[in-house]
Amino acid sequence: MRFILLMLFALSVNAEVINAQAFGVKCAGATVDDTEAFERVFNAVKGKSKIVLPSGQCFYKKTLVLPPQVQLVGQGEFFETVLVPSGVDAIHVGAGDKWQARNAIRLLNITMSMAEGKRAIVARKHHNLIIYDVFIYSASNVALSLYDSNFVYLNNVVLYGDKKGTGLYAENTELNAVNLDVEAFATGIHIIGGQTTLTGFRIERFGKFGLLLDNSHHGSYSGANILPAKQSVSIAFKNHASNNVFTGGNVVSPNIESTHPTFNYSDGEFNMFIRTKGTY
Repeated sequence: MRFILLMLFALSVNAEVINAQAFGVKCAGATVDDTEAFERVFNAVKGKSKIVLPSGQCFYKKTLVLPPQVQLVGQGEFFETVLVPSGVDAIHVGAGDKWQARNAIRLLNITMSMAEGKRAIVARKHHNLIIYDVFIYSASNVALSLYDSNFVYLNNVVLYGDKKGTGLYAENTELNAVNLDVEAFATGIHIIGGQTTLTGFRIERFGKFGLLLDNSHHGSYSGANILPAKQSVSIAFKNHASNNVFTGGNVVSPNIESTHPTFNYSDGEFNMFIRTKGTY
């Protein structure tokens, strides 16, 4: 936690404040395409910068590729800035191999609303990604996707995967999340490899799995509140996932499933309150 606070402080010190409206970003709804205006803003970034977006719906046709060491900040306390892509993913952070350590990105007070089949964020081979006070919605894909990333920190993030959507997918990622709220209709959280720490998280309305750990080891999960849909598995383990510690929390589940016959989920501390969901 001390490292996280230092990261937040370091990014805020000597950061240039950029008013996106001065570059033509209007966020005035579907009749306005903010694509070129966003590109002008990002081209103006020379180092640590805090880009302030206006409230409203920001429509754009191209994927936003964020420069390093940037804060992208929406207006208001209730996600009054809404990023709405048209035909593209919303934001790419570190797409490819060119991103270096300590190129921190922060997303604050922003709603990301996805059309059918779109993804909200793809963080690939990125380091020190900080997302907080963000609502991310995806109609039928993964609300938040993380790949091959080191130190991804989520705080007070809401993920909503509609229809066949998954809330959070993290592959080979060092993930630390606090106050994570996931509502999804496929899998709530799908962790492959990596090392994960989730504290005070909620998963609800998922289809097959709530929390699926696939070849994931030495994770720490505390204060979970997992409320499944009918005939769902709250927590599932796959491909020798082991040494994952579960403490506290309230998990409603008819069973905890292991998809590998030689795996025993008790390999690691399991000290949650597990209760049968009953009929509802």
